[in-house]
Amino acid sequence: MIIGSQVTEHSFLYDHGVELFGAIVTLLAFLLTFANIKRTDERLEQDEKKRNIKTLKMIDLATHKERMSIQQWASIFRKEGNVATQEKYNILFSNYNMNFETENKKAFIVGAIANKYQIRDLEVELTHYLEIIKDNLNNNHVNLSLQSLERVNEKISYLNEAINYSKWFGDTEVICNIIIADTRLPIESQSEIEKTYKEYKNFNNLLEASSKDLID
Repeated sequence: MIIGSQVTEHSFLYDHGVELFGAIVTLLAFLLTFANIKRTDERLEQDEKKRNIKTLKMIDLATHKERMSIQQWASIFRKEGNVATQEKYNILFSNYNMNFETENKKAFIVGAIANKYQIRDLEVELTHYLEIIKDNLNNNHVNLSLQSLERVNEKISYLNEAINYSKWFGDTEVICNIIIADTRLPIESQSEIEKTYKEYKNFNNLLEASSKDLID
């Protein structure tokens, strides 16, 4: 009986041992392949993140001069808005040899910006900045993540809006005519001045937003 049992056990191992060993080898090969795939995917993901950050930093570096200049413009405009409240404000348009008074502080702020600064110079800066970003985007978009592409496209949108505002505010004759027309009305009826001042605030917000780094 003992001899028969041993023969039966030996026969089972002989018949199924090869299958069991093969299954173990197959499982180990699968686990090794899976681990290699996972390591490869992690390495590729890290490489993509590095390329993404490197590309964003490159764009920030390429646009540093323009961004600093636009930040200065935004700072100047913001300071022009910090005007002490007075009963009367004197508005001077030296290009048209015009000088008159108003009770509307917002009219004074808009008039001062239109008169004192060459907005066309800012438009040139914004346009150059936009061209640099577009060139970099065309050449390096494959290195950017979807989130980074959205961030760059958002900045392009800001710049396009800011350029449109700079064209409008750069036309001092239009601004001058708006102020002259509205200052002849009671202050509570000066709707165009209110609208123009809001546009000026939007313009300044766009300048600040577009001049920020792509890398937080």
